[in-house]
Amino acid sequence: MSDVLLAQKWNDEDPSGWWVSEKLDGVRAVWRHGAFVSRGDLAFVCPDWFKRKMPAGCVLDGELWGGRGQFQKTVGIVKSSARASEWEFLTYMVFDVLEEAPGVSVE
Repeated sequence: MSDVLLAQKWNDEDPSGWWVSEKLDGVRAVWRHGAFVSRGDLAFVCPDWFKRKMPAGCVLDGELWGGRGQFQKTVGIVKSSARASEWEFLTYMVFDVLEEAPGVSVE
C-alpha cells in the first residue's frame, strides 16, 4: 500500500490553503478491486452488503470508523469474520481518491 500518505509531524506551518480534517481513531483501509486492505495489504473480511455500497473501479484511502471512543470495538469488528452483522456500526471515511473510475462519482 505504498501509494497512500502517512501522517507526519506538524511543524507550525501556516495551514492557509490546505484542507485539514479531524484525526479519526479508526482502522486505516484502502478500498481497491472490491476489497478493503490494510497498510500491509492484508484483506479485511468485509460482508458483501457493505461492499455493495462502495463505488466500483475506484481506489480510495480512508478509515473504517466506528465513532469516537470506539477504536477497540472497530478493530475487533474488522478483524473477525464472525462479526459481519456489526459492520452496520461502521462508516468508511475517505481521505483521498487515489484512482477514479470513469463515470463514477465518489461523493
